[in-house]
Amino acid sequence: MSELAAPSSEMTVPGMNNIIYDFMVGYDYKVDVTHINDPKSFFVRAADVDDLLKFIERPGLKVSASEIKLGQRVIYKSNILNRFVRGVIHQIKIKKEKVRCNMFAVDYGCRENSVSIKLIYQPHSKTEPHSQCPGMATHCRLHLCEPKGETFSNEVIDTMKHLVGSHTATINVQSKSNDQLVVELITVDCPRDVATMLGLIGLTTLTKGPYTVNRLTHSTQALKLTQTLKFKHKELKVGDVLHVRVQSGSSASGFYVADINDFKTLRRAEASFSQYCKGRHMKDEDFVPGRPCAVKLDNLGQYERAIIKEVHPNSKAVLKLVDWVYVTLLDKRMEEQYKNQLGDVLGPLILVSVTSTLTTVKPQH
Repeated sequence: MSELAAPSSEMTVPGMNNIIYDFMVGYDYKVDVTHINDPKSFFVRAADVDDLLKFIERPGLKVSASEIKLGQRVIYKSNILNRFVRGVIHQIKIKKEKVRCNMFAVDYGCRENSVSIKLIYQPHSKTEPHSQCPGMATHCRLHLCEPKGETFSNEVIDTMKHLVGSHTATINVQSKSNDQLVVELITVDCPRDVATMLGLIGLTTLTKGPYTVNRLTHSTQALKLTQTLKFKHKELKVGDVLHVRVQSGSSASGFYVADINDFKTLRRAEASFSQYCKGRHMKDEDFVPGRPCAVKLDNLGQYERAIIKEVHPNSKAVLKLVDWVYVTLLDKRMEEQYKNQLGDVLGPLILVSVTSTLTTVKPQH
């Protein structure tokens, strides 16, 4: 069986340097809005990757029923997008010898159910290893945009899609976590940012958002995180060999590992890190989603690096432990990160996100 739409032998592989964006707080970026669920969940992609997309979305050989597996990176024909796209298989359904898969389009952010195996292909051999680059769709939510009721109505979602249109947009990153960017979204067809417009026409409210909590007055005030704060990440390139331990996750479709030497270095630095953190308490006004911090866990008796995901008015915060990737709800006993010094003390984050052909994986403790 021949591969479909083989790239020209004279075709130049587009550069990979600009596809993995480290979106920084306080900066503007040109993006394409690729999929909208609602104002709290939509996806964007850097606007300068079209040539690379055309290259890596080319299908190769058809995938057979015997080799298909959960977490597999494939090329499939999307009915939603009406084109071949890169996808990850999230569910496999077999009924009367017919195989269908639920897919997630990693460069667009949309999910598609019951895709026939007849429409699923391997990445074209001439696009490797570029076709294995991370998904280019980034999950976002609008800054200061909340529903009037429990959820956003269909009218809100349709209006947002109309305001976004089909042109390249601009995002200004207000804050960030490992999972999502909080952004202002400015589009050609919208005279103000999208959240403001939705509020002005009475569909949403602008009064909620990232909070600063004042324990004395029990008041809340919308706060904009303007300082660029982030942890550094381990830099890897195609072909690197790592000896790892599983940190978290048990599904082969997505789990986290750490290089063994990085993990040992992190553990050796615990005493110095704890000494560094003592006494550096955060102020209430510094509790903002997306801010890096350190937290002392009673069950471990040591400080761990974390990112604030949510802030609650009852003096509690939801944190993601970035060296383990699990979420915990704690009282505000966190230590602030000053000018990335927490990252400087322990070095880059040790976690690496992985998918595997294994059936299961087992975390190590």
